[in-house]
Amino acid sequence: MSADFEAQTGELTIRGQRHTNGQRRTLAVHGWLDNAGSWSRIAPLLHGLDLVAIDCLGHGLSDHRPSSAGYHFVDHTETAMASLDALGWERCTLIGHSMGASIVMLLAAAFPERVDALVLCDGFGPIVGTEAEATNTLRRGLLDRARPPRRPRLYESRDGAMARMEKSFSTLTPEAMMALLERGLAEGPDGFYFRHDPRLRDGSLLRFTEGAVAQVLRSLECPVLLLRAGEGWLPEESTFASRVEHVRDLRVVPVEGSHHVHLNSPEIIAPHINRFLAEHPPTPAPAS
Repeated sequence: MSADFEAQTGELTIRGQRHTNGQRRTLAVHGWLDNAGSWSRIAPLLHGLDLVAIDCLGHGLSDHRPSSAGYHFVDHTETAMASLDALGWERCTLIGHSMGASIVMLLAAAFPERVDALVLCDGFGPIVGTEAEATNTLRRGLLDRARPPRRPRLYESRDGAMARMEKSFSTLTPEAMMALLERGLAEGPDGFYFRHDPRLRDGSLLRFTEGAVAQVLRSLECPVLLLRAGEGWLPEESTFASRVEHVRDLRVVPVEGSHHVHLNSPEIIAPHINRFLAEHPPTPAPAS
């Protein structure tokens, strides 16, 4: 059973989908430029979950940030936290894909008492920068934010928008594209357009260093499942191996498929998640 979900963060509305197949409280966060539809194909295959999939601000049906505010991926942790608070969930399971995997990882590290298990789908920490790159990163990000507002690109037809999406995400199956387009594509008086805020493409003002990511990984207290796609986008091997060493309770499962394997082939991913969560049942929040 699926239903709409809404929560407030300040004056902005977070929207999403709630898939109820059980009682295990689970929040799912999508990747960059995706939306809650990222989980619509796998949700029916996950056992016993009360799964809430959110559209991060600027994505899908959620509000865009005002023109005076930019986007940084770490801000989405606040969106996830606001969703948990609106639900009244003191403790839950977190699932994330790509950027969403970094978001839930940061949240689990900062608030370990609120997370009983963590599932990462082809994502294992944010894109990093070095100290030497910090000034140029800041410069590029500020120049991006200073540009005049951009209007979404218009397409004459739904097929035209789908062709553009297929070019940008060549590994998505038609079924996967349709799952994202349901919340990601809108029709206006002059044509079709993608709902996401164009400012999401602005460069970051600041990036985590690899040392900061290591500290986050060491702060994870719950069991972690990392699903590593064979044709995915995880860090290069030496960085990946180093990150693995920092996590105290980690299971890495290689799976066949591309970066969006959870959306393209949910039947491949779901059994691994079901098995992991069955082995790690939900636990009550610690007494305050």
